[in-house]
Amino acid sequence: MIISILQNIKNSEINFIIQGSGNQRILGNYFKFTPSEVLVNGVKDNSCSKTCNLQGGENNITLRFNDEIISCFDMFNGAKNIKEIDLSNFDFSKVTDLTQMFNDCDNLEKIEFGNINTSSVIFINTMFQSCFKLKSIDFSNFDTSQVIDMSFMFSVCSSLEKIEFGNINTSSVEDMNCMFQGCYLLTSIDLSYFDTSKVTDMGSMFSRCNQLKYLNLSNFNTSKVETIKNMFNGCSSLIYLNLKSFKLNNSVNKANAFQYISSYVTYCIEDHATKDFLTEITSDCSNDCFKDNVIIDFNNKKCTGTCSKYICNNICYNECPEGTYSLYCYDNNCNNKVKECFNKTPEGYYLDEYNKKYKKCFEKCK
Repeated sequence: MIISILQNIKNSEINFIIQGSGNQRILGNYFKFTPSEVLVNGVKDNSCSKTCNLQGGENNITLRFNDEIISCFDMFNGAKNIKEIDLSNFDFSKVTDLTQMFNDCDNLEKIEFGNINTSSVIFINTMFQSCFKLKSIDFSNFDTSQVIDMSFMFSVCSSLEKIEFGNINTSSVEDMNCMFQGCYLLTSIDLSYFDTSKVTDMGSMFSRCNQLKYLNLSNFNTSKVETIKNMFNGCSSLIYLNLKSFKLNNSVNKANAFQYISSYVTYCIEDHATKDFLTEITSDCSNDCFKDNVIIDFNNKKCTGTCSKYICNNICYNECPEGTYSLYCYDNNCNNKVKECFNKTPEGYYLDEYNKKYKKCFEKCK
């Protein structure tokens, strides 16, 4: 009988490295489960519960749980000095809630998930919020088929450069509000497997992602979306924004969705209501990728239509980008090159810094 009971006990283990001395938080205040055993640098110390009195330098902590954990809500919230954490031996199979799991883990640099089983998870919002030092997250092993809330998931992860989603299933998600807000160092992100058919809230989704340059949302279904308020607010470096499948009727809250966005961004849109809305609020509406049914060729990074303004590196612009200049031709013998912007002086030309043009050299200049 005793043997049978022991066989049914789940023994989940978490290992992490924490730096700091004195009383250090190791578990969040609202996490409902207590570890059955705590090891500090290999020595059993069950005086550690939510906090642990530690020596200086790096300390290796092992938490063992006998309980079958059903919620990781607030699990490491506020454990500011955890540097690395390994969850490879933790049983997630019954967990439904990952809300605030690593919220405010200011110094967390690395997370190892292993072959994680998240098939029961419903809530994943605020999971990594304010993890200021995380540079990359591999989310490709997560089963998110039951997840309904991803709001604030990576909010203010200000050092995050890469997120690997793999073939993620977001078919049940309803809320993506502030999902990537304040991810300053993201330059691009692959969201090609995102299913947004049930999403109602995309407000501030990419707000203040000011290193973000390329964003292809051509697969986004916005049929249920009620708000995109502040969605791209502050995306000041954006070059490509593909909104090909966006359909935003008059009832959708669009307040400040494109405020403080880059003036060089090229939009690609098919829906007339969305195009008309953007025409009213954007400063550059003349490039060819803004016309009906014209889309960006993302592989070659150029428009599929004919550029009527300036071309730089095969991309159509309303004016030459900063640091590049077009040609000035006295006798109009430059042909189409007059529409091209160069970032270095073409042979046979010199830079007229006053007029910001490359002018043809005379014989003496050559």
